Amino acid sequence: METNNNKIKGNDNNKVIAGFVIVGVGVILLLRTMGFLFPHWLFTWPVLLIVAGIFTGFKNNFQKQSWIVMVAIGSFFLLKDFVPELRIGQYFWPLLIIGIGLGFIFTAGFKKKDNNSNTNLIEEDTNYANSTQTLNEIDSFTAKAFFSSSNQFVISKNFKGGAISTTFGSSDIDLSKCNFYGTATINIDVTFGSADLIVPNDWLIKNEVNGFFNSVEDKRTTAFDQNKVLIIKGNCVFGSVDVKGVK
Repeated sequence: METNNNKIKGNDNNKVIAGFVIVGVGVILLLRTMGFLFPHWLFTWPVLLIVAGIFTGFKNNFQKQSWIVMVAIGSFFLLKDFVPELRIGQYFWPLLIIGIGLGFIFTAGFKKKDNNSNTNLIEEDTNYANSTQTLNEIDSFTAKAFFSSSNQFVISKNFKGGAISTTFGSSDIDLSKCNFYGTATINIDVTFGSADLIVPNDWLIKNEVNGFFNSVEDKRTTAFDQNKVLIIKGNCVFGSVDVKGVK
């Protein structure tokens, strides 16, 4: 019961924050219509991206990387409008390449097992262009893709859930050979990317994904088992999450 109350409270907090953002935008537009002058850059897409990034970071206590990417990109192009004589546009691609290189360094691929619990956990960081599918006989999974793709085929008779972090990439997770009773949770953090999940046809999906300019879709049309509930929660910004069934 306590867990359900925490979820409800978290959803209400997100709605309150989103409400304040919408009201703020409405007030600014109203004042602009009434003749108040605002800087021209206030209504540009870089500012929108920065606001969305800060909002995303605030909801996650700034623990996930998606807000950093959004704020960095927005700030770069906003600075370009502020100081056009700097001609910083020519530095965009070199800085982007440097950022990708740093991403390779700080998120180098590795696999590990958690020996301190009864749940097997394999973590896969994928930071290369053409990744092969990884076969994991595990109860929980972690998949990370940074400017790349991550593919995992998970086998478990006591599935617990997992985590997906994708930035400028894609993650394909096949859970068709998994089974569980009760509730399992997958936490996602998708920014400018996609996450595709293949799940058994009888799993009931509960969507708790937040974000901006995203698409979260369950493409299955079969009957669902109320005793098998998969909760998908987290953030998806400028991306998509697709749930597919077993053909």
